[in-house]
Amino acid sequence: MPRRLVLVSTVLAILVLATLVVLLRDDSDPVVLPGPTGERAPKGLASFYHQEPRWTSCGAYRCTRVRVPLDYARPQGATVRLSVRMLRAGDGDTDRLLFVNPGGPGGSAVEYVAVFAELMSPAMRRGLSLVGVDPRGVGTSQALECVDADRLDAYLDHDATPDDPREESVLTDSSRKLADACARESGAISGHMSTQESARDLDVVRAVLGQRRLDYYGASYGTQLGATYADRFPEHAGRLVL
Repeated sequence: MPRRLVLVSTVLAILVLATLVVLLRDDSDPVVLPGPTGERAPKGLASFYHQEPRWTSCGAYRCTRVRVPLDYARPQGATVRLSVRMLRAGDGDTDRLLFVNPGGPGGSAVEYVAVFAELMSPAMRRGLSLVGVDPRGVGTSQALECVDADRLDAYLDHDATPDDPREESVLTDSSRKLADACARESGAISGHMSTQESARDLDVVRAVLGQRRLDYYGASYGTQLGATYADRFPEHAGRLVL
């Protein structure tokens, strides 16, 4: 076979192989990333507790979304997709997950992962993977939309600790208008953003990510969320720092 033909054939073979590698590459990384526990789910919630996370690369992290019911009393109805971000442990292991939440309420746990990682000792980073879950209505988990920046600034300018009936009336009236705007702009989710619902969401994510117990660090309002979780799901509460 002429040398030129051999060279062309070799180049074509390399190109075909490279194309196959790209096509067959699995960004979900199913072997090393966590999946559902398969545990018995609460009544009516099996499709949520047993869902398979579809992991993708997002920079230095792995990301996925987890479906939860908008209304736990009506799990067959509308759903919310929670944003989940994981920073894998330094040793690459994902068996031990530490969930983190910065509080607020309204702080993004997804963004907090990077902040918390900087606070950890090298020994902790080697053995723990960090997980942030943006609560429903926050950050990238179907964020609540209410008013524009100017109207929000005007609301925040009101005295949050009224000293007389007039100031109390002004704060009450402006708060009611803000709540009405949230309901109008964001729809049904504005009525389903309680701490109890967020705690139930955490339990779904815990199971979907293969954790029998939830290890959790909560700051500020995150302490209330963690305490609510432990009170509601004591059998699944692991090590909690609140």
